[in-house]
This record gives sequence, C-alpha cells and structure tokens, in this order.
Amino acid sequence: TAQVCRRAADRTVAAWARRNASDLRQLAGQITALPDLPAEPRAVLASALADDDAARLVAPLIGAQQHLSGSHPELAERVDTLACHTGRLRRGAGETRGADA
Repeated sequence: TAQVCRRAADRTVAAWARRNASDLRQLAGQITALPDLPAEPRAVLASALADDDAARLVAPLIGAQQHLSGSHPELAERVDTLACHTGRLRRGAGETRGADA
C-alpha cells in the first residue's frame, strides 16, 4: 500500500540522515547563523538541531531553502542537493518496496 511505501521511504531517508548527521548539522548551523533568516525557519531549524535525531533536520532544511535563494545561493544550492538526494532515496525505497510486494 501507499502508506507502507511511504514509511519505507521515511526509514530510508532517516537512516541516510543519521549516517550524514555531521554534514546536516553543519549545514543547519550555517543557515541558522544567517542574520537575515526569518524567525520562523530559524526557530524550526534550531529546534531540529537540538534534537538527538539528525533525521529531524531534513524537512526544516528543505523548508528553509526558499529563504536562501536570493542572498545565499551557495547554501540554497546545498539544500537543493539535499532535497534532490532525499527525493531520490524516497523514490528508490518506494520502487524497492513495490518490487517486493
């Protein structure tokens, strides 16, 4: 079912995020340090940074991307790469799960 595939995709992304926790935390730290980042995405990212589980950083990082494009293109590109990679992981997990069903 779609829900089973979604959970499998979530687990795949979470496992990847945990293996790449250092890079994700570094990126989140750089973004939260930006003086022109609006308060809401800063608070969401700061909360995710405080969590022990690095998987909680993925969605807030991707959510912050819209605030980076104009004045911080390098960070925006890194977040775009993250979004593309996690999207591929999700699709791959769904395809693998679909093949097992």
